[in-house]
Amino acid sequence: MWLSENENPDLLTGSFLVARYHYPELKFDDIRKRMQKIKQSIWLELNYNQTPLEQIQIFNQVFYTHQNFKGSQSSSDYQDFCINSALDNKRGSSIAIGIIYQVLAND
Repeated sequence: MWLSENENPDLLTGSFLVARYHYPELKFDDIRKRMQKIKQSIWLELNYNQTPLEQIQIFNQVFYTHQNFKGSQSSSDYQDFCINSALDNKRGSSIAIGIIYQVLAND
């Protein structure tokens, strides 16, 4: 339904809708603001004089080392797949962490 109604569906909105199923009180604006803060910390370290490889290395360093994002070993709990939980705990399934990484890299 979300895909058919939206000509340009985005990953953040889709992952928010999945998380909202389990957390009805969740607000999209809160998720977007938290993502914006992480994005800002990454992009402050980058500049256009760097090669693409250097930019990826810096992006990874900020995301995984400074922000401490990690994948969880066992992803059997639904919370590991919810974007809000991954943002709260800095830990989640490879899918949740991958979604966060992809949204930040695309912006």
